[in-house]
Amino acid sequence: MIDFLLDLPARTVLVPRAQNLLALAYLRSGDTISALRAIDLARLFGASEISLMKLNCTVYRALKDWRRLDETLELIVARAPAEAQIRYQLAIRLLATQKLPRAKHHAMILLQSGARSDLAEELRYRIAMTEDDTEAALDAVKTIVAQGEIWPDLPNLVGLFVQLPASERANLARDILAKWPEQLPNLGTYLEAGGLQPKVMPPEQQALILALAGQRQPALELLDEMKGNGNPDWSEIHQIVQSLPDANQYQRPLIEDDGSNVIISHTGNSRVTLLVFTGLADRAGMPIQVLDSFCAALGHSAVYLRDSTRTLFTSGAPELGANQEETLTALSGILNKQGTQHLLCFGSSAGGFAAVRYGIKLGAAHILCASGATNISTDFMTAVGDSRGKLVVTRLNKLVPAEDRDLSQDILSAGGECRIDMWYGANSPKDVAHAEFIRDLPGVTCFPIPDLDRHNTSLPIVAGRIFQEFLGISSVA
Repeated sequence: MIDFLLDLPARTVLVPRAQNLLALAYLRSGDTISALRAIDLARLFGASEISLMKLNCTVYRALKDWRRLDETLELIVARAPAEAQIRYQLAIRLLATQKLPRAKHHAMILLQSGARSDLAEELRYRIAMTEDDTEAALDAVKTIVAQGEIWPDLPNLVGLFVQLPASERANLARDILAKWPEQLPNLGTYLEAGGLQPKVMPPEQQALILALAGQRQPALELLDEMKGNGNPDWSEIHQIVQSLPDANQYQRPLIEDDGSNVIISHTGNSRVTLLVFTGLADRAGMPIQVLDSFCAALGHSAVYLRDSTRTLFTSGAPELGANQEETLTALSGILNKQGTQHLLCFGSSAGGFAAVRYGIKLGAAHILCASGATNISTDFMTAVGDSRGKLVVTRLNKLVPAEDRDLSQDILSAGGECRIDMWYGANSPKDVAHAEFIRDLPGVTCFPIPDLDRHNTSLPIVAGRIFQEFLGISSVA
């Protein structure tokens, strides 16, 4: 293309349109210096200044010259306010540089103009997710589905989907795929009513699954690649892989995780049962088979529950009962059938809330929480700056009586008879706030993990053998 343009007669090459095409050709070839020269020539020969500034933006983006890109986008919008695509690009850059008020200003202009409603709704979604306003983000997605013609780039859609009840999640995914079937690889996992099963498993999960299948060496080789890529979870995953029991140590079969919301293991011989409540991602900070391998090696029975209604089990598990009382009755029946004499409960993240509530009501001897939620009232969440799961929290504050929105009364009712251990990152302020809320209640012990600043504490708990000790120390002879 470049040779063709350069071979044109001189009079033709000097036409501004030809220089524009030449600049684009240079850009596609990666020659940004020649592209800038062609743009300067086109400007000299009288090309449209707006079109040239758009070409400059393309060059600056390729060069990662963000300062000049931002300045040029601002200039174009000032000179040509009707340029919807450029206004959209400017708003995206403002979001990227954390200039939220100005990004909202341009998004509102775009929305009010009606020129590109698709771009306006995508911006509305991005801004809502930046502000942790998941209700507005969900409304933007539904508007895109109803009115859009092109599926936009919606970052962190999984962060929105995980907060939806399974049925609503599946319905929204079907509506999207009805118009944009090419999104199946991204949204297919949300079509099932059961737990979320990622289509592409992260390498750390792949390593754990390989190790569980008896392929410990390939798992360690994969972990070596993670280490080379600077994955921060490498060390913890490596320790977990090394500590997993061999299959010949199992005293009962390992569970098969088919994504069901209720998974019951074969009955073990220890008369100990572990009851696990997963978080909003339908996991316990790692594949639940990892937890089950330690139970199987000790001969413990296990029950794994996923929150399909996204109510933190406050309304029960619909697969077991129509409400919390019926669910408790069903769980009691399962525990009796397993011959349970000693009950342990484990909950990660949002699952920690149910682990404490259900554990106390079912007579658990010991409850272990990994960054567990303890108070879901809007007032508390706002006061501690916790905007996680906002869609779930907003829904629950409408459905759940005020006295049931935190765990204080549950814990007080146990009178210190139930041991509750709260593990969390010492440098994770939101998780610290949840632990501190119940710190002084009877039976509660807080264990801040030094220097940890992330939410997922399941990995360090298992890597540090805290989970294994929780299972073994509480086992019955």
